[in-house]
Amino acid sequence: MRTLIKEQIFVSHWLQIPSEARQKLAIVFGLGKSGFANVVNNVVVSDGYSDKDLTDITIDKLQNYIGSGFTSKTGIVELLEMAVVKVMTPEPVKIVSPTPEVSILPKEEAKQARKEYEAKQKKLNKKVVKRLGKKSKK
Repeated sequence: MRTLIKEQIFVSHWLQIPSEARQKLAIVFGLGKSGFANVVNNVVVSDGYSDKDLTDITIDKLQNYIGSGFTSKTGIVELLEMAVVKVMTPEPVKIVSPTPEVSILPKEEAKQARKEYEAKQKKLNKKVVKRLGKKSKK
């Protein structure tokens, strides 16, 4: 009987990844944490993820997350490295500035629009004068 050996990420691989990337990857792959963080002499021995927790990171999930740039022979550790690069590389931001629509009105419409604008301004000025009181003459 032939036994298939499943490639797996182990804690020793996992702890070599920067902590920010580990946190982001844990969210991406929905990892559950079964333990507690353990630091000895300023060295992280465990961040709470066990080998069993890391079995949720599979080759298929890594390939789906990365999208492209790998072959069928690419191992799980190499795929994890690609995922780290992807998760740590910020997405380019496309800034779109809306272009205001400018149109030139025909002469008669422009005169009418100007009259409406001036009428609104007069109403606003009357309201301001009413609130503040009449202007004093000097």
